[in-house]
Amino acid sequence: MKKILAVSILIIVLICSFAGCSKTLDEQEIKQVLTDVRNSIDLEKLDQIDISANGTVSMTETQNGIYETTTMKIEFIDQLLSKDNAISSQNLQIKMSAETVTNGEQVSGDSEFGDIGEGSLIIECYYKDGNLYGYTNLLGDYYQYQEDAEAPTVDDSVESLPGEDVSLSEVDELIDMVMSDDFSKPTAVQKGKTITITWELTIDDIKNLILQEQKDVAEAIKEQYPDYELSTDEELMAAIDEELKGLKIDKLNITITVVDKKINGASFEIDVTETSGEGEDAVTTNIKADFSLTVKTENVAVDFDNERLNEIKTKYEESLSNQ
Repeated sequence: MKKILAVSILIIVLICSFAGCSKTLDEQEIKQVLTDVRNSIDLEKLDQIDISANGTVSMTETQNGIYETTTMKIEFIDQLLSKDNAISSQNLQIKMSAETVTNGEQVSGDSEFGDIGEGSLIIECYYKDGNLYGYTNLLGDYYQYQEDAEAPTVDDSVESLPGEDVSLSEVDELIDMVMSDDFSKPTAVQKGKTITITWELTIDDIKNLILQEQKDVAEAIKEQYPDYELSTDEELMAAIDEELKGLKIDKLNITITVVDKKINGASFEIDVTETSGEGEDAVTTNIKADFSLTVKTENVAVDFDNERLNEIKTKYEESLSNQ
């Protein structure tokens, strides 16, 4: 009997190992995971980073049976290695493209970007072996190449990223807020070293976020002007309800993955609709987005397309000879 039990336990362990057994985390465990992530952040020792992101955002406006949909595709890559705040190598690429369809008929992709690159925006910046390479089509094709260039700094590179100015105390406040009773509770599953946390947000969550932001602004004004009269939460929420009365949220999901107490990636799924005006003047706007992001801060390797670097150098030299 003991032998049968031992064999049964071994089989269960093997099945779990191959199937990847998962564990559902409770609220307290989720908060601890978020706190561990916060404690792992060290902005003073950011000597390497690899961020890649891609996704699609589409906006459809409908009025009197006429609809126009603009779809934007976004790709972002930033790989860098540094020492003492000076970048030793970097691969930065930002690519966006847009196309517009009106009542089923495709329109040249120029509605969102004007005449820039026929609906596309490209920014490339590479730093390899002390040489700087760059390209953008922001104002027409522009190539840049410089030998023995001064190394860019991490501060210059990172300050353009969203949230760069967020302090750790603000991260603490954010954790408290998203885990409070005023916010939809997240769900979390742990599989091996990977923890996936998902928030399925509602219109009430958006209203509470706006309410908290407005209260913070009002408190800041109150500190500077003591005679400033604060509105009550009820008054603020009534104004928010009126402002968002035409907003409908079908999907607003945020998912983050955590590996070894560090954020490894995030994804966003959005499907919201807003209606403004009435009758013939009514306009319905639907926004859909599907976006994913991965983050790596250890064992980063910077990848270079040497053919592209040579092309940028050649194009730059040709532009000089044509001046």
